[in-house]
Amino acid sequence: MNRIIYILSMGHSGSTILDMTLGQFPNVFSTGELKHLMWQLYREINNIEDEEGKCTCNKKFIKCYYWSNILTNIAKEKNIPVSDLPNQFNLKYFEKLSFFNDNYYLKLQRYLVKKYPILNKFLYRKKNNIITNNNFLLYKNIFRVINKEFIVDSSKDIIRYYNIEKKNNVFPIILIRDINELKNSKYVTQNKSKLWKSWINYYESLKPMMLMKKKKDYHIISFERFLNNPYQEVKKICKKLNIDISSFSTVLKKSKYHLVAGNPMRYEEEILVKEKKLNVSSYIKSIKKSGLSSFYIDQLIQGL
Repeated sequence: MNRIIYILSMGHSGSTILDMTLGQFPNVFSTGELKHLMWQLYREINNIEDEEGKCTCNKKFIKCYYWSNILTNIAKEKNIPVSDLPNQFNLKYFEKLSFFNDNYYLKLQRYLVKKYPILNKFLYRKKNNIITNNNFLLYKNIFRVINKEFIVDSSKDIIRYYNIEKKNNVFPIILIRDINELKNSKYVTQNKSKLWKSWINYYESLKPMMLMKKKKDYHIISFERFLNNPYQEVKKICKKLNIDISSFSTVLKKSKYHLVAGNPMRYEEEILVKEKKLNVSSYIKSIKKSGLSSFYIDQLIQGL
């Protein structure tokens, strides 16, 4: 049975490295931030040069064996040329792209649905239905081409997850990076207070959806615990998914991957999953003071 492993996290929380760590197994295909596929194709078609504008295999998407076949198949089903896909095959919900128009209504709707995902079913418009069907078609063609059981999608978008899980067998992984570590990241430029509020809102908005699931049907992991013992943390995930991890390695070779987007380190020839010893007492203290609900706190510190 085909299954989508969907990583949900704030930006700069380690989703790309987790995506690739799971994608090293023979029956798993990493896609990175799949929602950006049409944006990447748009730049490629329009000759917009960018260091991150190609597949991880170093080929253009329309030259990569996997993506070229996937895109060609989709174009045939939609009865349009591949060059028209970026403008006619939208994969994103409520997100402004440089080649799409946005307006006040969409901005308001995007804000409300991101803050309160449950509203999505009340605000579910025809356009959203088209986007959801586009995503279903994309996943279907990925599975058809890769001939593997699992896809890892680290798009992180809550609304995307909320819609695709309706008709797909989706296993969500909620990846949480300690807010204090996130605040100190050199990549984060957002106001620290606003960052904390966004961090809380993001994860707490996911809680109602997870409460409707059995624990075996989702997984919550902290980036700090993942780095402390990558093997053990990946083992927990793979046990729920029945994935054989006998080939596990902390050295990930770029040549095996075909990510759409994500952290720039995905282009390094070899990516080392560097273990980082966890200061347990400091970690527990930080998590308990983070402002997250007990639903998260209990699972983030369980077993320490």
